Amino acid sequence: MGPGLFRLLLASVVVIFHYSSLSLGHAAVYLFFVLSGYWVCQMWEHKYSRTRHPYLTFVLSRAWRIAPVFLLCSALACAMVWVQVSQLPHTAPAQSAPLDHVFWALLPSLVLLGYNSSWFTPLLPAWSLDIEMQYYLVAPLVLAALKRKPAIVFVLTLATGAVFSALHGHPTLATSIPCFVAGMYAARYPDLANGKRYVIASAAATVAVIATPLLIPELRSLLLGGTHPGPLYRYNELLNVIVTLTCLPFALGTVRNRSGKADQLMADLSYSLYLFHWIPHQLVALYLPGLAQAPRIERALGVCAVIAVTYALSILITLYVDRPANRARARFVRNRLITDRAARTGTSPSPVMGLPRDALAASLDSARR
Repeated sequence: MGPGLFRLLLASVVVIFHYSSLSLGHAAVYLFFVLSGYWVCQMWEHKYSRTRHPYLTFVLSRAWRIAPVFLLCSALACAMVWVQVSQLPHTAPAQSAPLDHVFWALLPSLVLLGYNSSWFTPLLPAWSLDIEMQYYLVAPLVLAALKRKPAIVFVLTLATGAVFSALHGHPTLATSIPCFVAGMYAARYPDLANGKRYVIASAAATVAVIATPLLIPELRSLLLGGTHPGPLYRYNELLNVIVTLTCLPFALGTVRNRSGKADQLMADLSYSLYLFHWIPHQLVALYLPGLAQAPRIERALGVCAVIAVTYALSILITLYVDRPANRARARFVRNRLITDRAARTGTSPSPVMGLPRDALAASLDSARR
């Protein structure tokens, strides 16, 4: 499976999570974090570390990568909330909120940072982007520590994730840092669990973990939530963690596969779909509330139609918003690459990992969330 197809599959799992009772959305996001850790490590080592002001270039580039689609979807989500509020009676408290409260509520919808801890989150999937942006701010420091003290970073990472998971109960950077560092370890030590048998075993184990609660009625509430979750649903987060662990070798195996133009389009589409699908989802909840109570066949047909439209619109956003902005971002990074030494010596840069720099840069540029 190509890396782009796998990321599109993860985004589709999140879409299914929001339209059904199948609760595997957090596992998909955790695997996104793992892949992000892998590609950030690769890009820093082979591209950003060779630019002027590497840290500043890296942070600006990653923010630029996220911002266009996020701002578009955030504006649409905020507009939906404004339409709802404008339809309330004029005496409603929501319309008399102080301006400073409105400003601080809207700020995370503009700058992203703080979105995960904000009480106003009209674009719900953006909580993970907040965590990812926080990770970008510390990633070069984590990578530097990983080079010098890999064992200590490993222990501290697991301890931090375990402690904060017990204290908070919802995802934060501290609880998610093991996922990012797992991807960084895979990039630093590519021979670790690298082999077809590990990938096949990982895929089989993941299917078994997901299929078991589906096939055993007594365990079904582990996986199925919905409006009235069963007694075992309180362990659903643990199940998502187990799925993440079993799928880890398979996910990291996809990054070693070739990625053609179609696969790169799917990689780009996964990001647009991940954010944009929340807009049609909320529109259905607001304007088609009867769909949830419709007969099963009618409900399934209605949901499939909405999802098909969601994919189509996500492709348009990818082609006409995300990709043009990303091409401009790539030019910005290329213009900051340091090539003075090569120009003085009259030699081309040495290859990295057996690839010429141009080929490596092209492959890294195709690695997107």
